[in-house]
Amino acid sequence: MAELQRFSIDDLVTFSSDIRAAGSDATTMVEAACAVTRYLYDNLRAADGAPACALVRVFKTHQFDHLPPERQETARQVAPDVRPETPCMTLLSSNGDPNRPEPGVPAEWVLPFTEQSFRTIPLIPQILTEIGLDLESAVDPDRALDVRVRHQRFNVFLEGDLSNSALLPEPSHRERVAQIGMRSLAVVGGILPSGELLLVMWYGLEEIPARVADLFRSLGLAIEAALIPFTYSVFEPGRRRR
Repeated sequence: MAELQRFSIDDLVTFSSDIRAAGSDATTMVEAACAVTRYLYDNLRAADGAPACALVRVFKTHQFDHLPPERQETARQVAPDVRPETPCMTLLSSNGDPNRPEPGVPAEWVLPFTEQSFRTIPLIPQILTEIGLDLESAVDPDRALDVRVRHQRFNVFLEGDLSNSALLPEPSHRERVAQIGMRSLAVVGGILPSGELLLVMWYGLEEIPARVADLFRSLGLAIEAALIPFTYSVFEPGRRRR
């Protein structure tokens, strides 16, 4: 375990090694992502030993017509005009305090990358822009592969005070954040060999220091390494990448 406020390079080394091993028994990317988020939620602690995060989540973009039927239906509810080739930001795993659930978030959470959905949830395009991915690349996997070559490491997105964030313009969103007790948000991203985008989000119950968020950016490489073997078996067991 490590204290969030004092997270160090030594902790980074330990966490990176443990995360690479966390999904060793997994048969799908979803299972591996669950192992990763559980490890991060359980092992990042506040000074008093309590969990330091409300939620830890892993998302991946997935082409709409490759999604399971129930997730396609969720995507259509968000963006009725979604096309077969549209990349969709898909929740692979979320871990947090069961007594502090985030209301209104179904297990099959999906956000199609369309102009309509970006207007509905402005936080997402802002995150993509700040980590260094232009929105045109976000909706085009072929261009995302080019981005991987030009940007070996993405920036880290950090919002220190969600309760007053301009990225949550609706009062109901800010009220929900306050209800859950979330204070800060750190996001790191990467591009998988398939050209799909990977996002890891830490919702802190306390402030996440910029120094620690930068270490999380390096931790993102270990998370990528844990998930890459399941490039061809995201939702169902299949061929593992070696």
